[in-house]
Amino acid sequence: MDLGRFLDAFERLPEQFEPGAIGAHQAFREALYRHCLPEQNFFFIGTEVPMGEYGTIDCLCSYCETMGEGTEQFARFFALVKSDVEIRIEKSASNVLIAFHHREKSDSFFELYTLGVILSRYKERIPDFRPIEVAFGCDAPEDYEELENYLGCPVQFGQPFAYLRLPRAFWNYPQQQVVDPDLLEALETHANHLLKQCSKRPISRRVQICLLRIVQHGDFSLKRVARELALSPRTLQRRLKEEGSVYQDLVVEVRNSLAKQYLSDSPFSFVEIAFLLGYSKLSAFHRAFKRWTGQTPGEYRQSFTAA
Repeated sequence: MDLGRFLDAFERLPEQFEPGAIGAHQAFREALYRHCLPEQNFFFIGTEVPMGEYGTIDCLCSYCETMGEGTEQFARFFALVKSDVEIRIEKSASNVLIAFHHREKSDSFFELYTLGVILSRYKERIPDFRPIEVAFGCDAPEDYEELENYLGCPVQFGQPFAYLRLPRAFWNYPQQQVVDPDLLEALETHANHLLKQCSKRPISRRVQICLLRIVQHGDFSLKRVARELALSPRTLQRRLKEEGSVYQDLVVEVRNSLAKQYLSDSPFSFVEIAFLLGYSKLSAFHRAFKRWTGQTPGEYRQSFTAA
């Protein structure tokens, strides 16, 4: 796929499930990256993410006195980015371990991309920054020599969880930006509010965002989504019923909405769209879309082209 087409499509992120939500933004970006780029590039995509991409979280982190304090805030509010991952920090006299614990099997995109984001921000702010070691739970990409050269430290793959270990001196490194304590307090209050809202979000909305994240993998089972949301399948079904929602209807809504977004607002071919929606065959996507809308994908796209 042409990189220009990819970037053009990325500029039009779908926000129909949770306008402005970091999680939905990340999920759509992940689907595009997985589809368009080789795995070894995921880490370096993360290194190019500018400060401010994570909104309130980035502001809060950059306004802390030290790099370590900023990282602790990032870990504290990481549920706003990916709710099924917990960042744990262990400090000793000589080093700091930052570990990423995922409820499911290690995911190469998440690990490579996220550690790329974090490590690049340390490198930007600290002269001669070099971690002690970096590890990933996923299998090694085909070519990771460039990654090792960038980090300048031992890199391991296939570990029980992803982690990075930093010298304690880097953890205590002061940040240059000085901020009014009142502003910092206001940002933290806002972040806490977002975190609270995230936990109180109607379960049907949380299911939709979860489906948006996993849609291209083709596994729409209730069991999979319940696991992602840290609920039992029975509890998830009960809570959906209390809201008057049906699980399979939510799956259809997500696929239908994304299909319309891709057809009207992206350069993707029908085959690429079918892949992004988790269909193994183009014919299955055609039949489903005709059932949802009464139009074929081609007819729907043509209506926008004609306009």
